[in-house]
Amino acid sequence: RNANLQNSVSDYNASVYDYNDAVIKAANEVVVLLKQTKLIESQIDLHHDDMNAKYANVSIRRKQFSLGLSDKLPLLSANKTAYESELEALSLDEAKAQLQIGLIKALGGGYTDAGENNASK
Repeated sequence: RNANLQNSVSDYNASVYDYNDAVIKAANEVVVLLKQTKLIESQIDLHHDDMNAKYANVSIRRKQFSLGLSDKLPLLSANKTAYESELEALSLDEAKAQLQIGLIKALGGGYTDAGENNASK
């Protein structure tokens, strides 16, 4: 009886350890995703400030061109830089959305991938 009891206690302790380990890993995953989300949000804020400066530069170059103070090349270059900045902003927004999806998954929010639904049917 003592041997069976010790075996059951050991199994119980192993199960508790596995459960606690799973909870700690899940909590760590959530914390990491929250920190990454906070970081990407600060990057987005800084990038919006940078984009505003680039569009102000486009406005200045457009005025210079319309007044005949420069040719069209600086205006086109400023436009190119502003459009590249918009692409970077879209990339940051996509990264933020991916992090939010990861956070929903980590919290067990019921997110299912369309591929997972089709595979299970």
